[in-house]
Amino acid sequence: MGYREKNMLIASCLLLFCFLLVVIAFSTPCWLENDGELPDATFQRIGLWQVCFKNFEEPHHWYDTKFTGCWWVFEEEYYIIHDFLLPAFFVTTQTFFTFCLVALLICLLFLVRYVCIDDDDPNMATLLFIVSGFSGFSAFCGTISVVIFGAYGDSRYWMPHWEHNYIGWSYALAVISILLMWIATAQIFAEARVHRAKNRRERQRRAAYGLGEVISKSGETGENLPGTSGEVSTKFNRKKRQSEARFSQTGAPNRQRWWLKSEASRVTAPWHWIVSDYRITGARLERFGLWAHCFRSLPDPTDEYQRRFFVGCRWIYDPFTTGYDKIRGFLLPPFIIATQFFYTVAFILTLIAFGLCLLYSLCCGPDQSRYVQLVRAIGLVLLSAGLCAAIAVVVFASLANRQGWMPGHRNNFFGWSFALAVAGVFASIVAGTLFIIETHIQQRKARDMKDSQARFSIEETKA
Repeated sequence: MGYREKNMLIASCLLLFCFLLVVIAFSTPCWLENDGELPDATFQRIGLWQVCFKNFEEPHHWYDTKFTGCWWVFEEEYYIIHDFLLPAFFVTTQTFFTFCLVALLICLLFLVRYVCIDDDDPNMATLLFIVSGFSGFSAFCGTISVVIFGAYGDSRYWMPHWEHNYIGWSYALAVISILLMWIATAQIFAEARVHRAKNRRERQRRAAYGLGEVISKSGETGENLPGTSGEVSTKFNRKKRQSEARFSQTGAPNRQRWWLKSEASRVTAPWHWIVSDYRITGARLERFGLWAHCFRSLPDPTDEYQRRFFVGCRWIYDPFTTGYDKIRGFLLPPFIIATQFFYTVAFILTLIAFGLCLLYSLCCGPDQSRYVQLVRAIGLVLLSAGLCAAIAVVVFASLANRQGWMPGHRNNFFGWSFALAVAGVFASIVAGTLFIIETHIQQRKARDMKDSQARFSIEETKA
């Protein structure tokens, strides 16, 4: 086994080990722990998704409810202390560490693809750059999450008895995994640069070999030698092909970058399409999304005596809460159903485009017979996704925040999930347009190649 194979083996093992550590840190409730020296300590430990209390009462508002035991942080009983339990820094930590886990999982899937292809495959360098990109993105998101939690998690303004709290072993595993992830990313990126240089030398060698054959055939007759009109035409065509190739090569990462933006914007949090102003203490609506919603005190619109109120966050099709089936017509007017339908179609089309982009990046090259059809299909799918998402966004923006539907509409505004949806529309359309442009470039290159081969055959026949 050579040095490079050992380097990639070490990097792959590091990523597998990092994934194990990230999963453990992601699922265990020991990011912040109490030292146990206080016999009546109300806080015991907390992780990203689980918290353990013992006769805990929210320190700013004394309620009759005391919380004991280990519960999911989004448990329905915790809705009265969500503002205390889920501050902005903690939600940010959850979000970025989730991105870290998902990106690392995608990176491992690409590593499986790396194991299955030959070392001489022309797509090896591209694959390694993709692996290093996802690994670096995962390490970047993980770094943000551990830095934020390390700065604010053990502050005196969050969990009680802060002087007896300390950073737990789950947080330590997260830090170790991120450090190892940066090392693995650097190794894979260096290996990708080596393969790219190797491919460049191979292309230059083949070009020099082909040029040598042409010179050997035309050297005796003096055709296309310096100073002739054939040389001028050859140089012009070569510069044109180089310009098109340069545009195509730089356009590919741009298309993938725009597609990643559209995909990240498409998978938005489902609770922040409409958000109530947090400064309004008597607001009945907290936030509303396509598939979930949170109410502070929503009266049953079908009950004229106002005897039933809905409080907390629930799935919009919740079958367990009494009375939800009776107000489903209020929660799901026709424009919401239309928004759900078109945005779901856009999401499915984006997933299809994701699979086609994997095929485009890993298994298909310009020499393949169906390459142009694949690029055109990706462009059309992305344009269709952008169109469906645009319809959903326009319908929601026109009819959602109006009088007569959600209470307190004057104090409601469009949330960051809706903003990401709008960004996803533009990103999908731009990415689809770039793929369509690439289709025309590849078609023109194929026609030029056929014309060049035809002229070469005619010249050989005349000779």
